[in-house]
Parts: sequence; structure tokens; C-alpha cells
Amino acid sequence: TLAAMARRGQLGKAPVVAIEQPELHLHPAAELALVDVLLEACEGDARFVLETHSETLLLGLQLAVAQRKLAPVDVSVCLVESDAGLSTVREIPLRLDGSRQGWPPGVFSEHLEQARKILEAREGLER
Repeated sequence: TLAAMARRGQLGKAPVVAIEQPELHLHPAAELALVDVLLEACEGDARFVLETHSETLLLGLQLAVAQRKLAPVDVSVCLVESDAGLSTVREIPLRLDGSRQGWPPGVFSEHLEQARKILEAREGLER
């Protein structure tokens, strides 16, 4: 709703919209559609600050960069890391091809790991 309002100019000239976990309770396909809605709203002067735990949402933004719908300089991916009770924020730049530069190993790796295990299991059944 806020993205649509921003796109229509109902939130002012250059709104900054902050949304916590916009993916909450959404199907992954709806998360990808949400990326498109956000990109449409950004065609004006709207800007979004998203706090997410969604690999799907991040991949959707990466795809938008790779497809040249969004420039890498127009998106800032920040990772919050905790060490001994102290939190630090680290920016993870996106490359022109949509890949993440300096992404820590093991973060958002569950889907890839499961896909690898499925392929290994299939290979074991074929033998």
C-alpha cells in the first residue's frame, strides 16, 4: 500500500518509506512481485529502507540489477553481524551482474545447500 501511495505521489515529493520484513507471510512468488512494485515506485523519487530476512527478496533485487532495471549504486545491501554482543553493519556492494561482493559464507546458503544435496541424492539413485 505504501509503495502504491509513493508511486502516486500521495506520500509527498520524495518519500522515504521504511518497511520491516515486507516478505512476512508472503509466498515467494509474491515476494518477487513485491520487488516489481517497489521498483515501479522508485521510478519516481520514492526510496525504500527494507529490513528483511528473505533470500528471495534479495535475489529479486539482484536480478533487477542484472537486468538493468536497477543500478548497483541505487541499492545498498547492508548486513548486520553480531560478535560478542556487539552488532556491526557492513555494506555488501552489488556488482553490475547482480552478484554480491564480499558476502560472508554460510549466510543465505540453505537453499543452495539443499539443492546440492538433492542433486547428490539423485546421482546416488542413478548408480
